[in-house]
Formats: sequence, structure tokens, C-alpha cells
Amino acid sequence: MAAKTTPTNDYGAYELTFTNIEVSNQSAFTLGTILLGAWGLAIRHFDSQDRDIYVMRLSSGRQAPVARLENTPGLCTVEMPMPVRIKKSQSISEFLSELQNHCSESVPYEHFGVENIANLLPEDEINDILDPSTLMIPHAVQTSGTGENTNVASLMEHAPEVWQPEESIRGFTTSNLSMHCQLRQDSIQISASHRASVLSSAEVKALYEYLESAVLAICEHQETGVSELIDHLDSKHPLI
Repeated sequence: MAAKTTPTNDYGAYELTFTNIEVSNQSAFTLGTILLGAWGLAIRHFDSQDRDIYVMRLSSGRQAPVARLENTPGLCTVEMPMPVRIKKSQSISEFLSELQNHCSESVPYEHFGVENIANLLPEDEINDILDPSTLMIPHAVQTSGTGENTNVASLMEHAPEVWQPEESIRGFTTSNLSMHCQLRQDSIQISASHRASVLSSAEVKALYEYLESAVLAICEHQETGVSELIDHLDSKHPLI
């Protein structure tokens, strides 16, 4: 299914878009890892420099001890810069394995703090951490006991005003492009907001289309080389 974008009302200098990617993932890698890898490839395609890609990932709750957490009011959320290192000599499965291992190994440091993390990096990478261009908010939708997908909207049908797709991303204005990604068994539903002064709707649509192609190709051809996959995707989505 081709990626589609549907512009909604502007909220200040930001515009909202939505898309749905239908997937079939039979691999040992999580859909979140596949999405992160595909997004790194998409950013590499549209980036003018050949360098590591940093994607800021936001998650809720905690998976590591946090001192004095019980005295912290409000929700517990964390932003974690995730490097996506694209090595053309690797296979797709090696690329995903390295990425998934890095995500797992970074869990104890989730609450270390972005600025503290930046202080440990080479000087030429600090700006990529402190001023990320994209923010990803992955959200795995739980399945029912019967193995079927749980429809979040149906679970909240008695309070429909609570679940609004556009509200799931509204307010995330720290990056040029912020994506709230609902990961289901057979699809990825994305609500995104982008800074209109930096990205046009046409550019966001092109990103979505490349992202969908990358996700589907990664799911289907994990023994393919990264270099071969990049050549295929770049020829399918030439820069204008």
C-alpha cells in the first residue's frame, strides 16, 4: 500500500500528517528495530552528509533504577539519542542485530541525561545530539488474549474524545519532525508533526514513501547487503 499523507489543521508553525504502513514481519527482530533502521536509511537518503544518523527516541516509564523517582511528579518519560550506523559492508540482518543490541545495551543509561551523554561524545557529534532533527515515539499496541490485534479506539469507545490521532502528536515541537508510531502486528500507524518553515508537506510525503519502501524491503530481504538495499531504494526514490 502506498504511503499517504493527509494534512490537517496547522498548530502554530507545525503541520500534522498521518500514514499507515502494512507489514509482515516474520524475523527475529522487533518491529521497533526495523522501523528505527528504516528511518535511519531514510534520513541518510535525504541528508547531504555521509555520517552517522542520530534519532531521538522518546519512551515512557522506566526500565532502569532512577534515584528519587518516587518524588518526581507527573509522567516519567525519557529522550534517548539512538545512533544508526550504516555500514554498507554489512548484511541487513547484521545491521539490525547491531542496532537491536545497542538499543538493549542502552537501557541502563536511559535516564543518564542527554547533555551528559553529549559530553562523552566527540565534539563533532555533540550538535547532532543536542539539536536532533527528528524525534521518534514508538508505541507497541498490546494484543488481546486471542492473538488478534487490539483496536485502541474500540477500547476507548466510551470516551472517544480521549483518543484523537492528531492529539497523540500535538505538542511535540522540540524537533523539525516528530513521529508517534503505533506498532501493531501487521501495520505501523504514524502520526507526525513537522515544522512548516523547515519541511514542506511534499518533502514529508517523500520521506514517508521512502520509509515504507525501506520497512518492506528490510522485512522481506534481510540477507541482502546494506549497500545493495540502499542502491535499490535510492533508484526507486531519486532525489529531485
